[in-house]
Amino acid sequence: MGDVDTERLLSRAKTMSSLFTTPSRDLPRYLEGMLRQARYLLRSCLYAEAIQQGEPCFSVREIARRLEDPDLTDLLASRRRTSASAAELQNCLERLAPLVGGFPESRHGSLEASVVNEWGKPGDLLSAAFLILGSSGAGSVYAEVEKILL
Repeated sequence: MGDVDTERLLSRAKTMSSLFTTPSRDLPRYLEGMLRQARYLLRSCLYAEAIQQGEPCFSVREIARRLEDPDLTDLLASRRRTSASAAELQNCLERLAPLVGGFPESRHGSLEASVVNEWGKPGDLLSAAFLILGSSGAGSVYAEVEKILL
């Protein structure tokens, strides 16, 4: 594997995490999409952390074993056994926040406002917001959204 700019990855994840700071406006309507995005960012950041430590790993089970945290295996599993829950979202966010250095407050006040205000500005925030909306049944999955992380 070539060099991976893990600091860039973590910085991008931090930017996207502002979408989690307006739950009073976005939950429960976008719970499914927000949980999916939180899980994606958490998993990517944990992979980046493994790379930083010089032991690259892309296995959720192995990461959970290394961290001595068996709950991570279910939390980050690709195939979900249960429906999305606010408690599961909170669990992901509590694990993600320290990895990215906390979540910046949303500049827009809601997920929908983020989409409107970021429209025409290429970047991670708009891409992540589209993915959340598409995962929530509020729109379609956008095939043309650029790859976000790893």
